Amino acid sequence: MRSIIYKKKTFVILAISLFLLFNVIAISNVYGATKQKDAVFNLDKDDPLGPEGYGAIIPSPNTAGALYVDGTNQGKFTVTNWLGGTLAEEVVNYPGEDISLYYPTDLFGYGVSSFSLTDDIDPWNEVRWLNISAYNAEAETLSPFTVSTVFDYYAMGEGGVFTQPFNYKHPMQIDLIVKSTGPKVLKFDWLTIGTVGYGYALIAPSGKLVDSYVDEAVFMGTDTLYDYLLFSASEVGAYRLIVGASSLNPASLNLEFLDTDISSLSLNTVKFAANFDDFATLDVSKIANWQSNWFKFTGKKGEVFRPFKILL
Repeated sequence: MRSIIYKKKTFVILAISLFLLFNVIAISNVYGATKQKDAVFNLDKDDPLGPEGYGAIIPSPNTAGALYVDGTNQGKFTVTNWLGGTLAEEVVNYPGEDISLYYPTDLFGYGVSSFSLTDDIDPWNEVRWLNISAYNAEAETLSPFTVSTVFDYYAMGEGGVFTQPFNYKHPMQIDLIVKSTGPKVLKFDWLTIGTVGYGYALIAPSGKLVDSYVDEAVFMGTDTLYDYLLFSASEVGAYRLIVGASSLNPASLNLEFLDTDISSLSLNTVKFAANFDDFATLDVSKIANWQSNWFKFTGKKGEVFRPFKILL
């Protein structure tokens, strides 16, 4: 963070760095904390240009966080795009010279993020501009305003089980410590009543987005038991899983790597697989021991593979 003083007005450049480098790769227990990056605005009522401050919000590549403002005075907080269009605005106008009990405010859940396949940011669509004003402040001497980006951070080893309450007001980042390359199946379960709407991004240790998709484990072909995330790990280390969610009911996120069975698949052969474990039966042990089947095959340039499946 860098502050530039000009004509008694403070311009704050808020560079949001959300990625925490976690070098230890032998984690078996879950580690968690709430992380935030702060920038301070010092406003002055006697400033001839008015008690205002301006800043640029620049997210680090492949990160996400929610924007909060803390203070003791009345104020107006506005986030705009490069064209000046308002993206979020919060006016705090409770009476009193010290209204710190009404802070921090989260700007109606507004978040900042940047996701890119090339590990950079889009200055036109991901850099945001912030204006803070205190024209309506009742105190003669203004206290500083603190602007923060917040996210919940956890780390989980590949052999561990993760279960934590989810705070819908800001995203959650889980560093998945992967110890071996190959296909991965991550159980992605919401422990709640009702449904949870969510989005996610998965970033490799090298900082690039990972191709992945979500499918459902179902009960008797109809009722969803949980979702599972499928991806192929091409490197070992910390895979950054960023999740944002919303729901009418409290929920906890449950993660666990499921067993995978990898078989070699030769050319010009027929391979029968699956034992209906993905369609859980009334046997509870079958539900708990769900497995996936993966096939590894090799070939030469120009050879064509036509995999297909038969549902019985």
